[in-house]
Amino acid sequence: MCIDLGDLAECLKTGIKKLGSEYLSPDYEVVLKHYEDFFMLVAARTSRLNKGALATCAKTQFGMTASEAMLFGKHMAAALASAKKRGETVVSRSLAPSERKTYKALEMARLSTTSASSKKEGTEPPPGKEEATEPPRKKVKAAPTDGPMLSPSRVVNMYGPGSPKAMKRGGSAGSTHVKYGKTFHKKEHRVGIKVVSTRTYMPSTLVAPRAESQQS
Repeated sequence: MCIDLGDLAECLKTGIKKLGSEYLSPDYEVVLKHYEDFFMLVAARTSRLNKGALATCAKTQFGMTASEAMLFGKHMAAALASAKKRGETVVSRSLAPSERKTYKALEMARLSTTSASSKKEGTEPPPGKEEATEPPRKKVKAAPTDGPMLSPSRVVNMYGPGSPKAMKRGGSAGSTHVKYGKTFHKKEHRVGIKVVSTRTYMPSTLVAPRAESQQS
């Protein structure tokens, strides 16, 4: 977490009503206790302070000289870093009240940020990964046919000797031959392909023998 100069200046203005000289103390517990309101505001926004940014804001807020502002920034940043380090390495009951309070504020801010990030990641897919989509399947159209398929037995029934169509094709009763031909379709199925073959059958059994004239 980072804090910009505007927020940092607002924390200084709101959290430190009386500057004093406590920031110069080598005991960070004293610094944390005296400027407790400031550290609570800062801990909710960041876990690390930049001494240069603190010095810049302190010169404007408190009218410090450059050297005073640098000392202020150095000690205040070090006090927050000390509270964080001791809170992570020392048993809670061994911490000073000011250290414990500051560390708890830092942890609450960290957990809040982690929870918000987890919820955001849960609603959005990871980058570079998309839902698998099945490609559309192509529809294979059936090959067109010229007419219905007829079985050989049905062809014989329709065009065999004695059938109406055979008599019609044969002409008058005095004709010498009765011929017929019928083209029908036979479907052959192969893997993934429909093959239509056309064959013409001229059964010899359907050809009437020539009538022989009787000798007188």
